[in-house]
Amino acid sequence: FFPIQWILTERFNSIEKIKHLKIPAFFIHGDADTLVPLSMSQALYDATPTKKQSIVIAGGEHNDVKLSIDQLKTIEQFI
Repeated sequence: FFPIQWILTERFNSIEKIKHLKIPAFFIHGDADTLVPLSMSQALYDATPTKKQSIVIAGGEHNDVKLSIDQLKTIEQFI
């Protein structure tokens, strides 16, 4: 009932901001995320100008992503 748009004046335009990234980026996203669609993560990945890598977790939700040993090794190699 409270008009939240009155207090949330900051716009999080991640696509524009990520275009100025100067460091490598690693994306981890669950394909069952109902809060942030996988397509949003893919759009950020596509707009990233630096070294980048991504992992999509089958069945992963927004706050419930379980990484396999191979996925952990992929992250380790990236770092």
